[in-house]
Amino acid sequence: WDNLASQKEALVVCSDNNLNTGITIWDISTGEELFHRPTCASPRHGLVCLGHQFLVAAQVQKPGLYRGGAIFIWALNKAQVLHRSYPVEPIGPLACTSDATYLVGGTPSGNLFIWE
Repeated sequence: WDNLASQKEALVVCSDNNLNTGITIWDISTGEELFHRPTCASPRHGLVCLGHQFLVAAQVQKPGLYRGGAIFIWALNKAQVLHRSYPVEPIGPLACTSDATYLVGGTPSGNLFIWE
């Protein structure tokens, strides 16, 4: 885990429809698995690296689970979720400012949610 933030290149794979596939990050040079979160699925463009320190994922929810969205944030050096946010609408694409001050999530209805 401690090596993840210092790596120069990594391959990130995330399922967009299978909650059992999860998110996996591999070191491109060695093929070593650096991070795996098995119960996560994100919509297209719903995964972003925030400030080279955090991985942020908009969550695809199981139908009927609850209304609204979910954003999970992991520190790149920890396996546990650091923070969860539950906006009132499902979040699709995510983006962040280059200085990692702001995180923005778009919704299917056209609304934006901004986190500082």
